[in-house]
Formats: sequence, structure tokens, C-alpha cells
Amino acid sequence: MHRHLVLSLSLFTLTLFWSCTASAAEFIDVSSLLSDGYDVNNPGSMRISGDGSTLIGERSRPDVSDASHEVFRWSEADGEVGLGALPDLRGDRLYGRPADISFDGSVIVGSSSVNYGTGWHADAFRWSEAEGMMAMGPVLDVGNARYWSSAARAVSADGSTVVGHVRSGADSSAHAEPFRWTEAEGGISLGMLPGFADCAAVAVSADGSKVAGHCWSDSAREAFLW
Repeated sequence: MHRHLVLSLSLFTLTLFWSCTASAAEFIDVSSLLSDGYDVNNPGSMRISGDGSTLIGERSRPDVSDASHEVFRWSEADGEVGLGALPDLRGDRLYGRPADISFDGSVIVGSSSVNYGTGWHADAFRWSEAEGMMAMGPVLDVGNARYWSSAARAVSADGSTVVGHVRSGADSSAHAEPFRWTEAEGGISLGMLPGFADCAAVAVSADGSKVAGHCWSDSAREAFLW
């Protein structure tokens, strides 16, 4: 039996991978799994697949002078693989952040952010072994063709369904709207709870049929189930 646990110890800035078999247990510093010059950034972003085969997180990029960060994927079979960030968001500084991973590690979702000097902008991404990294912003038609930013927050266990939120407007004052995306249906808006103008989807069932999230305002916050 194998069990895996990822821990972030901010006091020592150490990210650990714990592996337990019937005969032995060990803690592994995840940074030791990365190539020379790379290091784990934001240890709190670490995620692990349901089958325990794949780790994802953020790593520093020593080849970029501005200390940009990218998403990485590690498995015993493939070792460390840098997934980079979205090619259409390249600017002076480049950041990628993972949010979730499918059960078998074949699909990863998150957001890729960049600062063009006028403020941070982000776009949701879906990465798969078959297709690589795909920008989700252009396919999130949720009733307003203009979007300021988007973020993928969770993926179903089978990798078929992605949920998150999209801000459809010109700047950071745009309201957040929850979305659900599948390859068959594309991106659809999940709507809002009555009395709220901002909502986000943050969790999805294994088969993608149910979505959970929350809505908020200056005076209230409520959870929703779709």
C-alpha cells in the first residue's frame, strides 16, 4: 500500500513528499527532485493526484532574470517536467500557478498570470498530456465576449470537467461569474445566487455533474451547490 502526503512548512521553507510502503516510510524534500537551479516556489500550491503518482506545484525559473515562476509536474515515470505558462500571456514577468489535478495526473488546471505594467492579468488554463497547455479564456463564452481575467479552480477526477470563475469586463472592478467547462459543451455560466453579483466555482464531483462554490458581497457570503 502506498500513501503520499505533501506538507508545506513555512517556518523552514521546506516542501516535503512523504511516501509510505508496507516496509518503509520516508520524507523527501521536493526541491531535491527538481533540476539544478530550480526550486519550489509557493509550497502551498503543491497538489497530488488521487492515485498518488503525480505531484504538481510552482517552480522558480533560473533562466528568467525577473524570478518568474512556472507550473511543474513530477512523477516517478517521467521525473520533473516544466509546463511553462500560456504563450499568449508572455511579458516582462511570467507566472503560472496550478490549482488542481485529475485522479490519474493526466490533466492539470490553474491560472497563468502576467504583469504588463498596468496591473496583473490572469487566464485559466487546462493542461493535458495529449494537448499540452490550453488557454481557457477564449473558450469561456459566458454571455460577454470581453473578459478581464479567469481562473480554473478545480477539475473532475476523470479530467473531463473544469470549474472556476471568469471576470467579464475591462478592469479589476468586473464581477466574478462561475463557469463549468467540458470539451463537449464548452464553457457555460452557472448563474448567481439571488442578491449577489460575484460568485466562483471551487469544487467539482468526480464525474463533473455537481459543482460547489461561493458567492459574496460587502455584507454577506453564501455557499452554493449546482
